[in-house]
Amino acid sequence: MNKVNLCWVLSDGQKGHEIQSMTLAHALSSNLQKFQFSLKQPWVTFAPRRMPQFKLALNWHGTQPSLPDKPKLLITTGRKAAAVGKHILDQLKQHNHNCLHLQILNPKDNFKKYDLLLAPQHDNIKGPNVITFHGSIHPYNHQWFQADCPELGSYMAIIIGNPKPAYFASQFFEEISLIRSKFPNNPLYFCGSPRLDERSKTLIFSAAKTTDRLWLDPAHGNNPYQSLLKNAKKLFITADSINMINESCQSAAPVSILANQFTASPKHQRFIQSIQTRLCALDSLDTGKPSAYALDQITVHPLLISTLIAAINK
Repeated sequence: MNKVNLCWVLSDGQKGHEIQSMTLAHALSSNLQKFQFSLKQPWVTFAPRRMPQFKLALNWHGTQPSLPDKPKLLITTGRKAAAVGKHILDQLKQHNHNCLHLQILNPKDNFKKYDLLLAPQHDNIKGPNVITFHGSIHPYNHQWFQADCPELGSYMAIIIGNPKPAYFASQFFEEISLIRSKFPNNPLYFCGSPRLDERSKTLIFSAAKTTDRLWLDPAHGNNPYQSLLKNAKKLFITADSINMINESCQSAAPVSILANQFTASPKHQRFIQSIQTRLCALDSLDTGKPSAYALDQITVHPLLISTLIAAINK
């Protein structure tokens, strides 16, 4: 597939959003530039709609887009980036330049405002310019998993996103005890999101034994998440993080879900149901059926290919 010469990625600073945009940009462009921004209130509340004087809401962190560079492609993820993307497109049009706008995730406004909208199947949205894919967009493909990575030992990885506090007050210790009883010869490696509140972190600390390892914030050193994806004997992931579950399902390790009863979102439940053949029970080491890689689904889609060809030939 031919790539566009220049792609701009507009990032709201949210790591999950930025990873999706950058992964897609690397696949579709030979040259990309990332621009990070923040929005002020009250404008951020109304995004992706742009209230009057939207330019007053926008702060660029570092370099800001140079309009004379005339990118061929603009990629945004999330509702805030969608609003900024529309703002930049209007500015480019004032310089007599049309740019293709690809929006990842449902911005929750009129889909016709974007050239293409890329959305996971569990979002349950459709449209003539909508491309759906299974899972989420991330860079952890087969080649990434084949690359060398330092060994960690025979750890069971407990990967914790940001589940509801009620989980830690009840089922967390029960699930950890079950894992220990089923795999008594394997220490645990707790890897938690920095978004966890202090009480939840304290409870995780209390569940760890001296033979375990633990990472909950940058003060604990380098984040071991990527090493765990490649090397853990088994991956246990809390149900609140669709991205981390999807990334884990690309590994060769067995994968089980924690805190499933504490995720009420229908979207999360639809996603987890869609990957049941990849998952296994807490006491199992069955690797299940490999999950489809999102980027492989997207880059061969006829709608994406035809839209990019039109952009390249302009």
